[in-house]
Amino acid sequence: MRRFLDLLKGIAGRSGLTVVGLMASAWRVFRRMGRTVYSFLSLETPPPDDKPEPSLLKRLLDWEGVSFLTFLTIAFGLLALPHQYGKARFFFALAAAALALKIAMNVQARNYPRLLIAVLMATVAGMGVNRVNEWVTSLEVEENGKVPQTVIGSPATEGRGGEAEAERAKSSALKLGLAPIVTIHRMQDEKGNPMRGGQYGLEGILRVENAKGNAARHVRSLQIAGDVDAGCDVYMAFYSRGDGSETIDSIDGECVRRKPFLQLSWISFPAGKARVDPDDEEFIRFRIASSFTGIDFVGSPKDYFGFRATNARPNFPFTSPYYRYLVEMTAVNPTDLSGIAWKLRGEVTSGKVKIRVRIDGELIDIPVSRIKPPQLWPDFLVEKRLNEELFYGIDEGIRTRLPSRADALVKPR
Repeated sequence: MRRFLDLLKGIAGRSGLTVVGLMASAWRVFRRMGRTVYSFLSLETPPPDDKPEPSLLKRLLDWEGVSFLTFLTIAFGLLALPHQYGKARFFFALAAAALALKIAMNVQARNYPRLLIAVLMATVAGMGVNRVNEWVTSLEVEENGKVPQTVIGSPATEGRGGEAEAERAKSSALKLGLAPIVTIHRMQDEKGNPMRGGQYGLEGILRVENAKGNAARHVRSLQIAGDVDAGCDVYMAFYSRGDGSETIDSIDGECVRRKPFLQLSWISFPAGKARVDPDDEEFIRFRIASSFTGIDFVGSPKDYFGFRATNARPNFPFTSPYYRYLVEMTAVNPTDLSGIAWKLRGEVTSGKVKIRVRIDGELIDIPVSRIKPPQLWPDFLVEKRLNEELFYGIDEGIRTRLPSRADALVKPR
């Protein structure tokens, strides 16, 4: 203790201070530090300083304010650029963190500790970031849904200058055709003989002809979208009470009044080569609906029905492909009870249901005039035929429905 006092006396002597004055100065320093720590952790606020309050401009231009404004500006700038949503989310989060830190450090906490305010601000900032993230996600989904669409033979989007001209040039350089193939799978009896009737599926053979001088194109998918009548048999299966209190005629009449429909949303991917070189053509097969698929719903089936009588849209699109919503039989073979004389449904021929091809980044409608009448093939034969044979309907050398003086495939001498 004596050595400590001697040390203090030596320091005081060299600095011209007394021991009591030196200890008083040290006490003031420790007390000020204690006030700072206590003000951040305790329920009280330290006495206000005599310094004047900084102006609003100065508050905005301190480092937290500059960070908030800078991060916010960068985030909105990134939103103006294509496909920069992930980076925009990151800078929005940084801006929220800077704002929360600024408020927590500058608020006058009289009744609550500043640490609690910081936690509260972090929670509020997190909620704000979640809201902003949902907003940015909706913008991203909206942009992804804006796929450029060009109908062959019709003008592309107006008012886009060179880009529109380029899209028109690419589309006009392609010729598309589609041959729907109805497949039938026949069950066999114990002797191996095919049973009467069968299960139907649907495939499509797409012909893509690429013009000379055009770039190579890549077929990505076949997409089918539009509204079709659901059919009263399907309506009855899901809207009948099933307790015997209704008659078939009453349910059928209810269906006719309500006019139920489904919103098709199907996609099929190419089987095999999907690249079309310049001055070349390819015949690409798509399996649209398997012979063993039926009407399938995920969740409540009633969420997939819309009603034209009340202009009620379905809650969900119908994504399970089923052959009967694109083609239909008009007669039955009495010998084996198979469907014959197939045709496209009215919703397809009228354009209410669109059949489209995604080629590279372009979504192109197949005109109805270039969709051939449906053909019926046994499913085991389809796998053994070339796509060209299926497209042109070549079956053991017969490839014309009616006699014709001119052959569309072979040029005369």
